[in-house]
Amino acid sequence: MNLTIRKELKKLSDKSYAEFTSKLIPGASLKILGVRLPLLRKMAKRLVKEKDYHEYLKASEEKYMEELMLKGLIIGYGTEKEGDIEEALSLLDEFAGQIDNWSVCDSFCTSFKIVEDNKERVFNHLKFFLQFGSEYTVRLALVLFLNYYIRLDAEGNKIPRKREVKLEDLRKKTEEEEMNPWLSRVLEETDRDLGNDHYAQMAAGWFLSEAFNIYPNEVFLFLRDREKRHLNEKTYELTVKKIRESRIPSREVKDHIVEELAKK
Repeated sequence: MNLTIRKELKKLSDKSYAEFTSKLIPGASLKILGVRLPLLRKMAKRLVKEKDYHEYLKASEEKYMEELMLKGLIIGYGTEKEGDIEEALSLLDEFAGQIDNWSVCDSFCTSFKIVEDNKERVFNHLKFFLQFGSEYTVRLALVLFLNYYIRLDAEGNKIPRKREVKLEDLRKKTEEEEMNPWLSRVLEETDRDLGNDHYAQMAAGWFLSEAFNIYPNEVFLFLRDREKRHLNEKTYELTVKKIRESRIPSREVKDHIVEELAKK
């Protein structure tokens, strides 16, 4: 990493925040400086605006987690600006192999906005991540599915959660379910045994529980059809737990889900 950039990161660091963050990210292999994400985003956007972002990537040699996170953000903002999907996927593959914690993974996913205009191409790429990837590569695919295929409509507008999921919502398709051509496809790709990879399982549970709060009918039917699912028991339990912890489903829905899924 450029020494000038490293010096700037150190100036932005906060020791107490570094200690707090270290407790949340036990898997990080790089030392944590304690730079807050909004500051990293602002810095990445500035660097992409100032120069050809490839120069920063070529010079990157990460010593701190924030440097790796900054690299991911630069890839995200730089490829969005450039618009070359093949270059973006090449950089995605390279960066995915460096990810070793959920924070770097998830922050990168929110910046990799080139997906919005290349959903079919990226979807086919991510299928291989899910099938052959490591723990964090799988998580990467699931979080990208959540951000760009579940939370956004065909025009790139955000699809909000329902204010409340009621029992009647489990029995009929919502307007969002009718209009999202990706829902069944991403559910099908998510339906796999994730073994003992904890952060991949957590991502699957998060993905499915968030999808439930937007598309309750289809996700409920997906989960209820337990004998046809490939989700392992741990992932399945995490999903149900996250749905029940959410404030969106009504008490009746939460009780109904437990009753229905306990039968399987």
